[in-house]
Amino acid sequence: MMARFASLSCALLAIAAVASAQPAEKPPAPTPTFQLGPELWQGARIGMTQDQVSVLFPKAAPSKGELLPSGARSALIADTIAGGTPAKAQFYFDTSGLTSVIIDRPDVAPGKTDENLAKARQVIDEVTAAHGSPNKCDEQRRLAALTCSWKLGQTKAVVSYRDVAGAAPSLSIAYRKADDVKRWAPGPVKKLKLR
Repeated sequence: MMARFASLSCALLAIAAVASAQPAEKPPAPTPTFQLGPELWQGARIGMTQDQVSVLFPKAAPSKGELLPSGARSALIADTIAGGTPAKAQFYFDTSGLTSVIIDRPDVAPGKTDENLAKARQVIDEVTAAHGSPNKCDEQRRLAALTCSWKLGQTKAVVSYRDVAGAAPSLSIAYRKADDVKRWAPGPVKKLKLR
């Protein structure tokens, strides 16, 4: 009996020695921590995922996916107020997350330049109340164009009203990186010419 116990003990010791010689399983690599960028609008920060923005704006719905010249695509849209009137906020994302927020006020109408400019000034007053005086404003009355911009640290806000050459007028606020100089209004995607 004692011999049997001794051989069983030796076998267990041999198994333990083999097990200890095996390399231990490596723990999973830590998830890289990604620092979000500065705030763009109402808590939405540069680099946020669509899920993170959805938590901030639970009533946001999937968007039709307008494409910006920068390559960012609108993925979420939410109702908001701009200048005291209902508007739509679109959240644009690229592979690194949220890049910009564009708020469109749809109540500008063709042929009503004076009324539209008054609406644009309401929006400018609202943004000024939130962020102080704009750094720059440019009004081209003959072109029915008004643009004001605010530098907000690493981001900027730009209010733009356009009613050029009888095209459908637009009034919007864009929140994006301060160094982003690409055209920000959604527009037609250029098609490559075949050779």
